Amino acid sequence: MKINYKQSKKNGFALLLTLMILVLLAGLIVEFQADTAIHVRASNYRADHLQCQYAAESALIIASQLTRDMLESKTPRTAKVPTPQDPDDPNLAEPDDLENLDDLTDPNDAADPNDLDEPNEMGNIATLAPFILVQKTVQIGTAVVDIEIHDENAKYPLYWLLHSPFEKETAPVEDSIGRLGELLDAEPDETDNAINLAMDIDKRVEVLEPMIYLAKQRSPKNKNGEVRMLWRPRRARIKNSPPKSTPPVSSEDLQKQHYQAMGAFVQQWHNETANTKSEFPETDLTMRPENFTDYLGYWGHTKINVNTAPPEVMEAAFLPLGITQTAIQAIVEHRQQNPIDRRLNLYDISDEIDRDISRAVQVLAIPTSDTFSIHINARLGRANYNILTGTYRTYKGAFVNYAFFQGD
Repeated sequence: MKINYKQSKKNGFALLLTLMILVLLAGLIVEFQADTAIHVRASNYRADHLQCQYAAESALIIASQLTRDMLESKTPRTAKVPTPQDPDDPNLAEPDDLENLDDLTDPNDAADPNDLDEPNEMGNIATLAPFILVQKTVQIGTAVVDIEIHDENAKYPLYWLLHSPFEKETAPVEDSIGRLGELLDAEPDETDNAINLAMDIDKRVEVLEPMIYLAKQRSPKNKNGEVRMLWRPRRARIKNSPPKSTPPVSSEDLQKQHYQAMGAFVQQWHNETANTKSEFPETDLTMRPENFTDYLGYWGHTKINVNTAPPEVMEAAFLPLGITQTAIQAIVEHRQQNPIDRRLNLYDISDEIDRDISRAVQVLAIPTSDTFSIHINARLGRANYNILTGTYRTYKGAFVNYAFFQGD
């Protein structure tokens, strides 16, 4: 039988060509499937990320309402929060008129003070870090959302570094922050870095000065002929008085300007610390070691809540006034049974606190908090979304959010 070699070669070439085309098509199909899978995963991630964003924004509304409900539940229904009047506000009285500050007007006057050991609907907050008011996890849609509300008035106010209440000198504030670091077993470099960072940011932002600060005055001689140096409230003088035709600025507007200015400080602080410390830890705050900077409040509050601040913060803050550790412990024990009211008469609590020291504390403290921060982390699968914002209570009782941060 005669074999046709030409026909055989043609058939072999066709088979080889067919196999090459099949391999090429298979490669294209595999690449298409891989590309499709990548796009599907990316699309799912974007969908999950968008859902996390919506869930976090919804949680912010929930957190804001929780803050309102928590404070309003402690406010007598028949009471009205007084609004400071300018210029007759007793907070702005002249030094000669400050012999008795028991009736010092405060936006928290009508509210009962918070207490660390008082359980609420979230559980006993004494089991959490001292400055955490609310810590809870909720499910919004398919996203899991962690919510934390911090009582900023329970932290040491970094605002004092920007405008010291102690005769406008930063040295007493730096010493008290150093003392806070010692009480919290912080490294000296950690306290120095926090002070230097705040002072550096102060050069870049402009923050309003307080209307009342403390100044040293000599006391009259006592029966033994001794003279003491006392801290007395003093009204800040405006260097350049505005023309009389300029309408007066209300206390509400001054408060708004203060927090807006502090929003710039928060922005700078957040940017500088974001690379070294996560504002949104994967686990809740009770699951990780507390940091020294956790006890520093940078959201603009100017006073410390004597009913919720931990003993370390109060001891450090009142260090320039000469309040001893024994007196601080007496305050802590007293507030557990009888929360300190708006009069802030600490001389009734400890024999080591006289009326002069008590009047000085009235410039540095409040019985009910007015500044908070809200920390939100929403997660779904590999996606997550964070929101960090501050909120303050106005003199009329409204809550205003400011210095808003959001993102992954």
